[in-house]
Amino acid sequence: MAGDGLLNAMTGKHMEVKVELPLRLARIVGTKSLKVKVKDEASVKDVLSSALNNEEAYRMVVNGEAVAPGMIILLNEKDVRVLKGLDTKVSEGDVVTVLSVTHGG
Repeated sequence: MAGDGLLNAMTGKHMEVKVELPLRLARIVGTKSLKVKVKDEASVKDVLSSALNNEEAYRMVVNGEAVAPGMIILLNEKDVRVLKGLDTKVSEGDVVTVLSVTHGG
């Protein structure tokens, strides 16, 4: 659930990860770019849980254990779906970028 990663960050060693959000999410969260502190051994999912500070924003990006339809999540410019998905571990200084896929015609 959203916020669990922040709680974990407060109870042990932590690291800082940058999160970049698309405008639609930035309007909900209140900023387009932020740095979050998460515990060592944290995953992309933990980072998103800390960064997306309300349930609406979190559910726009995460659907159960997977990336929500219409979203792309990058870790240091690599799609997490070709890594270990939301379970991909992050390191100090990493950048998690959330992109919203738009289709047109």
